[in-house]
Amino acid sequence: MKSVGLALPGVLTALVLPQADGLAAHSVSPVVLYHGSRNFSVVAMTFDDCYDLELLQKWASFLEQYPDQHVTFFPVGIALENAAIKKPDLWKNLIAQGHEIGYHSYSHSIPSTLSGSEFLEDYKKWYSAATKAVGVEPKVRFARPPYGELSFSFLNMCSRNKLKAAMWTDSWGMADVYFEKEKELSQKGDIILFHIRFQDVENAKIALPYFLGRSLSPVTLSELYELDQQLEEYIPPCIPGQRKACAR
Repeated sequence: MKSVGLALPGVLTALVLPQADGLAAHSVSPVVLYHGSRNFSVVAMTFDDCYDLELLQKWASFLEQYPDQHVTFFPVGIALENAAIKKPDLWKNLIAQGHEIGYHSYSHSIPSTLSGSEFLEDYKKWYSAATKAVGVEPKVRFARPPYGELSFSFLNMCSRNKLKAAMWTDSWGMADVYFEKEKELSQKGDIILFHIRFQDVENAKIALPYFLGRSLSPVTLSELYELDQQLEEYIPPCIPGQRKACAR
């Protein structure tokens, strides 16, 4: 086994990536993001899975009202293949409008059930599906593990494909009372997790103009990360579920 570092926002945590199926652990540490810089007035709205094409299309139509605001999607491969057949222009239009796409596995497998080589093959299969849906080979910079499970095999796949692992500051897919409480606690640099399902999309329709009302601009994860790279200061880590640990 080979010890490498895992870069979290503001910290460096040592991990040991085991060799799996004869694959040597990669020498480059994958970056794992829970939030961006607290110094810029931006947030990242991210949307997982994307199985429901009708609901995804409704959300896409809503986003057209805000052409200067962009979000990041993490669709699974089978949803991308389904979209390529049933709604061939859907993903092409979303990418053309400036939104971003990231890896979320081909079929939402539990990361710890896939070996290192299986994850590498899964990414290739997902990327092929994404290429068909988008119409060209997409530029993919981020990967989100299903169920939020950062397995060694997932991290190894990220390293080998030069992907950054995208986690989240908070999830806004719950019912109204929880959502209302959480959006009041939102802050600069947050990465918010949604899914393409009814309650999440309804919350997102409220969240986007709410952010703008607070002068927080929704941006893609790439835009969030690039702003982060402009700073050399120490950024305290945001521990999920412990907002008191987040710099305000």
